[in-house]
Amino acid sequence: MDTGLRVVIASYGPLQFRLLHESVMAAGHVPVAYIVSRSMRSSAPAEPELLDATRAIVAGMPPGMDLLLPGGVGTMASMLAGYKPDILLVFGFNWRLSREVLELPRLGALNVHPSALPKYRGPSPILWAIRNGDASMGMTVHRMTDDIDAGPVLAQASGLPIPDQVTSEDIWELTKAALPGLLAEALERAMHGDPGVPQDEAWWAVDDRLRRGSTE
Repeated sequence: MDTGLRVVIASYGPLQFRLLHESVMAAGHVPVAYIVSRSMRSSAPAEPELLDATRAIVAGMPPGMDLLLPGGVGTMASMLAGYKPDILLVFGFNWRLSREVLELPRLGALNVHPSALPKYRGPSPILWAIRNGDASMGMTVHRMTDDIDAGPVLAQASGLPIPDQVTSEDIWELTKAALPGLLAEALERAMHGDPGVPQDEAWWAVDDRLRRGSTE
């Protein structure tokens, strides 16, 4: 295998950072820093529950790992630049990232989305799957673009079974089982310049209309 990629991880909780870190390492790459948002919106006041999560993240971090706490999206690119990342890996980060941030890593930014995109593009995909009575969920690792959850797909899984009486712990167990292999595939493809597979925009338009109609 070629020399591993330098990966900055942007996420939201200690379990998520640990899973991403271990998956990146297992795939032969190197996490170089964590980044977390301390508010739901960029440049907004810090929120108590997110500060509590940040303390838990710090308590579980590997020795020597840096944690970045930007005040807003506007400072993220300069903070990331010093780490010379090959990839920015995002999972559940609260803020919409600017093009400057997305283009700073040498090989771009990748997002983990808990659905088989383009199905359930946008917020709360798991809640939509449960609400619609789906028997299974999916997971996608895709390239990030200016449009939310719309970038080309590098790795995807579907058919992850949702229990009849589903809990957040059930969803997390599905995530832990599926994500390491998907990340290994996506990082390998990104390392070799694979642009990914474009999403089916016509399919997404139908899915979006159905969901908006179900709320009326």
